[in-house]
Amino acid sequence: MNSKTMVIAVNAVSGGGKTTITKELVGRLKNAKALYFDDYDGIDDNVPDIHQWVEDGADYDLWELQSIADDIIQVLAEGSVDYIILDYPFAYKQRQVAGFIDWSVYIDTPLDVALARRIIRDFSLQGRADTILQELDAYLYTRSAYFYSQAVNKDADLTVDGNLDTAAIVDIIIKKLAEKMGETEKNKK
Repeated sequence: MNSKTMVIAVNAVSGGGKTTITKELVGRLKNAKALYFDDYDGIDDNVPDIHQWVEDGADYDLWELQSIADDIIQVLAEGSVDYIILDYPFAYKQRQVAGFIDWSVYIDTPLDVALARRIIRDFSLQGRADTILQELDAYLYTRSAYFYSQAVNKDADLTVDGNLDTAAIVDIIIKKLAEKMGETEKNKK
C-alpha cells in the first residue's frame, strides 16, 4: 500500500463516460474504491435549475457536497485503499471536495456522443420512447451547462479523448498515473 491514498477525480459532461471509466479503473487498479456523484441525494438542492445556475455564473459552491467530502475523509481515515476514484463532474472547482483531489482526469467527450449515450442509457433503463424526447428536450434547455462543463474542465491534470473506447481510455489513465507516481517517488528522494 502507498503511504498516502491518492484521490483521483474522473470528470466529463453528463454522458461523457465518468461512471464507466470509474468502474473500469476500480477493476484494474489494485486496492481502489469508487465514490459516485450520482449516489448522493440532496447535493443539488441549491441548484434546482441547471440552466439558470449557468446563467447566474455557475457558482460550484452552491452544490452541497459535504456528504461526499465526509465519505472521502472516512475512507482516508481507514487507510485501507491506495486509490479513491471519484466519479465527479467538478474537478477542482468546488471547495468542499477540491482539497482532497490529488489528480483530475477529464474525459473530453463530444456533446453529440454524450447525448447519444444518455439517450441509449435512459431508454434502455425505462424502455419508453418518450424518454428520448425528454432527453432531447432537457439537453436543449441545459445545453449551456454542457458547454460550460467542457470549458471549465480545462484545468484537469490529464485530458483524454472521449471518442476512444473504454479500454483505451483506461490504459492511457493508468499509464499516465504510473508516470505521475514515478515522479512522486523521485521527488521524495
